[in-house]
Amino acid sequence: MFTRFTARQIALAIVSIVGGTSVLSASLFTGVSLTISREVVPPGGIAQIKVSVTEPQPISTGSVGLAFADFDGFAGIAAISPRNDTFGVAQINGSHLGFSLLSATSSLGTDSDYPILTIAAHIPSTAALGTVMPVSFAGTGIRFLSPTGSVYATAFKDGAVTVDRAISIDDVRPGSADIEAGSVVTIVGRGFTPTTKVRFDHVLLSSVRYIDATHMQVVVASAARMHGMRIRAENRDGSKTTYFSYQRTSRQGTTRFLPLQNAVPLFPLRLTTLGRVDVKTVPTAVAVQNIDNAVAPVAIDLLTPEGRVLATARINVQPDRYVVKELSELFGVAYVASTRVRVRSSAVPIQVMGIGVDAAGTATPIVPQ
Repeated sequence: MFTRFTARQIALAIVSIVGGTSVLSASLFTGVSLTISREVVPPGGIAQIKVSVTEPQPISTGSVGLAFADFDGFAGIAAISPRNDTFGVAQINGSHLGFSLLSATSSLGTDSDYPILTIAAHIPSTAALGTVMPVSFAGTGIRFLSPTGSVYATAFKDGAVTVDRAISIDDVRPGSADIEAGSVVTIVGRGFTPTTKVRFDHVLLSSVRYIDATHMQVVVASAARMHGMRIRAENRDGSKTTYFSYQRTSRQGTTRFLPLQNAVPLFPLRLTTLGRVDVKTVPTAVAVQNIDNAVAPVAIDLLTPEGRVLATARINVQPDRYVVKELSELFGVAYVASTRVRVRSSAVPIQVMGIGVDAAGTATPIVPQ
């Protein structure tokens, strides 16, 4: 069921007068209510657009499309869940983004204080002040499942980005690392002043230093996990912005497989030196991401169900890069749905996931073992 409600209009009431007495009948909306944030960003900046649930609901799997107008492309995409267990794939088709999400413990959507998706979109430097750039839910394939596999009814509210003189956060470095007390975090953005205030959720800052209008540096007073960290910045004139941190990465290399040429794997912060992916469909791809500052020498094996090695490929994954390859182009051999993929990186921990592609070209995540 896919119904266009106002995001906050989740309780509908009909009042009738019977014999001079008011009788209230209410129908409570119990599905997934989604909203897209409304952002204010200066020309040339990056808008972090957030997709949030307005009432907590446990989501096991989901698919959703978003349509953007007049943006200059995307700088980064992330999925966030409280238990750090959500894998996803974003497929970019011009100004349209299609998402497929899978939460291993159905924690996706259970914390309405944090978005389930964030999309960093470039604002054209030529955009006139006052320009409103809509961001809307798109397509008929919006579908979210409960932990038992039931399909939720869906209500949603579109959002927009307004171009104006404002403060904005474009990126945070490091974006996903676990850092110790005394570590320095650099905030890149626009509109910073010497009196800009910066706050991190649940973390005290020992110092906040203004570098210039596009850079701030803070020193944390205690250990912190940057992945998913909510960061707020505010100026004395009342302009403010909120940013959710994650490591910004980009694609390394290309793929000849058309459905994956504009696919972006979305990883939780789970690092490993050994990952396994079950091949459930043909075609299947493997995605490997390196958020370390050193090159990750990765060996990828194609295995029979009994564990015999059929082929091996080796890739040096550069820092802050991800690789997506369909298995036949990666190994140069045919494979079947009963095979497995083993990914090894003993020197540098990496992130691993599988991606299945159906006959329509839709990519879905496969959680690694």
